[in-house]
Amino acid sequence: MVIGHRFARLFVLGLLAAGILAGCMGDDDEDPTQTPVVVTPTPAGDDSGETEPTSTLPSTPTIETLPTATPAPTTAPTETPAPTTAPTAQATQQVTPTATLPTGGGNATPAPQPTAGNGSTGGVDVPDDLLSILPTVDDAPPGMVVVDEGPADIEIVAADFEDEAARQQQLVDWGFQGAALREFELPEEQIVDQASQPLGLINRVILLGSADAAQAEMNSFTDEIVLNAPDVTTEEIQIDPLGDAHRAIVATGGEGEEAINVVFLSMTAGPLSFQFIAGGGAQYDPLPDAITAAQATLARLGYQAGGPIIGDVLLETDFSNWIEDEFDSGVIFYGDDDLYHVVVEQGDGAFISAYSTDHEPFTDFAVSVDMLMVSGAPAAQGCVQARVDSISQQYDYTLCVDGNGNVEALYEEFGADGSYNPVPLVPGGLVTVAPPFDWTTLTIAARGQEFWFLINGELIDSVTHTGPPGGAVGVLVNNYGTNDDAPAEFVFTNLVVQEVQ
Repeated sequence: MVIGHRFARLFVLGLLAAGILAGCMGDDDEDPTQTPVVVTPTPAGDDSGETEPTSTLPSTPTIETLPTATPAPTTAPTETPAPTTAPTAQATQQVTPTATLPTGGGNATPAPQPTAGNGSTGGVDVPDDLLSILPTVDDAPPGMVVVDEGPADIEIVAADFEDEAARQQQLVDWGFQGAALREFELPEEQIVDQASQPLGLINRVILLGSADAAQAEMNSFTDEIVLNAPDVTTEEIQIDPLGDAHRAIVATGGEGEEAINVVFLSMTAGPLSFQFIAGGGAQYDPLPDAITAAQATLARLGYQAGGPIIGDVLLETDFSNWIEDEFDSGVIFYGDDDLYHVVVEQGDGAFISAYSTDHEPFTDFAVSVDMLMVSGAPAAQGCVQARVDSISQQYDYTLCVDGNGNVEALYEEFGADGSYNPVPLVPGGLVTVAPPFDWTTLTIAARGQEFWFLINGELIDSVTHTGPPGGAVGVLVNNYGTNDDAPAEFVFTNLVVQEVQ
């Protein structure tokens, strides 16, 4: 069956004129060009003083609403018990080379391809019939009817892009195995007040060779097609987690009676990449329709988030036995206040990190640390590190919060030639919490290729990434200010490593 474009035609006077919906349904007359996503940082908050750190790790991290950092009663931090394991520690200090961060997260190199019906990662059992997991008319807004549905081949999926041949090759490299679409719209005779009614819902699923490949497809579709549509106002928004990873874009276009709102909700579950595109009139909010469609799909798929189960303590330290040293760019010392101070005096991207040694590499684990910002430019970051290469310092995973409260998670690689190759897992600025002028607990949980990032015990995001299976743990301070700014100084305590199953 040939997939049609009735939904796109319905909006010919609205967003179709800008090419956004036609592109999503494979209209090869459109020629989008790629532009980068620009995220504006949130202004810095006020310094509210010190409060007591905690290091309690939830047994199964979940989040229902966006987290905010809540100050605890103002007290001096208490000394932690002696570590159950007493590793020594090493430190590194370096000026980070200038680099352009790629958009999107994850490693696009596909793993061996799962066979439909045989299951996959992320709690997903992939069915033979991909159409069977897409929303039905019962999941669509009342009154909508199915106007097109069926399987989609690689040509239809690649038709969204200006260079269709290049996109087809990219999909092949990602292990493309098939796709399906189902499209709903409100019959014309039921449209009595277009401005306040839902108008259509498009649902698409693509089966790729791995969870990483699915996330790569989701990010490239969002960045190159949705966020790049001409003559359309788009905004990326934060919603509660869906699937393994998700991105939500609100788009508005058209004028007067023809003005409409459209939500592009992309989601992955294992090797499956989904798009749920809901549209309505200028006074209608289509976001709940897209979320309902995504939730119905996850339920039909039998998806289980498979959050980490936190187990025994593998390491606990107050840093009193960690390295203390002076460097060209700053200093590390354990102070009379029983806190571990990392001070980066040099600006323009200089950083200092300290990591554990004298133990076997941690593989499946959660590492948390309590952190407080003492001074520095708003862009200065304090971070916790996981799976650090303690031998040659060539890779690590980091979760950071800066002086504006912007959250960022990265996989970092450092080449022997001094090159710096970061992969954003949680792009900086998409999630914002209270700035770390109060005690803030940073946590990374890792299990195989799955990662969970938490702030103050609240889940910020979860991703999959193919990288090193194990390594050390540590703390890191980045100084992205100038040399004339105050030194970037953060203090740390209560570093805890726990087993994850």
